[in-house]
Amino acid sequence: MSYRSYAFSDQEIADIIPTIINQKLKKLKCLGLNFEACEKLSDKTLEKIGDKVRNDFDDLVSLSLNFQSCFKLGNQGLDLFTGHLHHRVKNLKILHLDFSECLSISDEGLTQFSKLFEDDNLILNRLSLKFGNCGLITDVGTRRLLSSFGEKFANSIEQLTLSFNFCKKITDETLEVLSEFFDLRDPSEKASAELIGRFLGGDNDSTSKIEISFSNCDKITDYGVDALSGAIGDNFPTLDTLKLNFANCKLLTDKSLDHISANILSSLHSLNYLSLNFTSCTKLTDLGLRPFFLELGEDLKDLKTLSLYFSFLPEVSNISVTGFAYNTLSKLQSLEQLKLEFVGSKKITDESFNQLGQGIIVLSSKRLQNVELNFDKTGVSEESKANIESHSLEIKNFFLK
Repeated sequence: MSYRSYAFSDQEIADIIPTIINQKLKKLKCLGLNFEACEKLSDKTLEKIGDKVRNDFDDLVSLSLNFQSCFKLGNQGLDLFTGHLHHRVKNLKILHLDFSECLSISDEGLTQFSKLFEDDNLILNRLSLKFGNCGLITDVGTRRLLSSFGEKFANSIEQLTLSFNFCKKITDETLEVLSEFFDLRDPSEKASAELIGRFLGGDNDSTSKIEISFSNCDKITDYGVDALSGAIGDNFPTLDTLKLNFANCKLLTDKSLDHISANILSSLHSLNYLSLNFTSCTKLTDLGLRPFFLELGEDLKDLKTLSLYFSFLPEVSNISVTGFAYNTLSKLQSLEQLKLEFVGSKKITDESFNQLGQGIIVLSSKRLQNVELNFDKTGVSEESKANIESHSLEIKNFFLK
């Protein structure tokens, strides 16, 4: 399979399009362009890229474009780019676009961009869209975008990544619309692993994956988490990987953990990889974490990778960490990788940390070989940390802070 990836400095932007045009890449299947932090990149450059893809890459299956921190890129560029690709990328199966920190992109840009997904011939298997720190985006824009995906797309998608970090005008409405999109999916219709492999010439990375990030969207509430988690649990019964990031969503309470337990943990027993980030969701307490950890251990016993971020939660104490050690860790006999963060929780001390360490040491004799723990700025002493490190020598990769 042919593959080329390009990364450019600001000085090279003016030459990038002619450089590609002069190469004989008519049969290219995968194209990746990285323009991160190219401050001179303008809407006109994005138009040229769209025009090039439309006219010269008929066999293109995978397109990855990174425009993170291209501050001059705005709504007009999205409109021109979409206009060139609309009804022209009939073979495209994988699309990754990163517009994070393109500060001028607003609802108008998302509305124009949504036209790309109204093409009935576009059947994507993998989609990644990142609009982090695009602070002008509101529920109006996300509704236009997510509503354009449609039923065909809902049933073809196997890997979906959506990021709206720091889009502070977004509310529960966006999560509801995303849930409505998931509800279009027929859970009985699974895309075959051979489908992606055929188009990518043997690539077998066809595991189902959902990664959704709304960190620092401080208008999101428990209601939105309930709607989203319910739709995921109902419509992705064989999901392999799930990553949810609600860091610094200050309105979330223990009810969000209850919703995830009821909607996801109890339904998605096939999960191999789970990552949850509730850092700085300061209303979370032991009353929510302890029963959550109990359900996690009971429902996902075959889990292989677990990443949990519960840092800067002032009301979380030894009760939660002990609950994780006894009710979760002891049950996850297939666990291979663990990342656990409780930074800044002053009520966590050596008592529960030592219990956690014992559980990790026991699992290391089975499959657990990758461990990353961060208990910085807690009540855990350096002596306890050193003691666990000295007993974790059999763990291949062990990091403790």
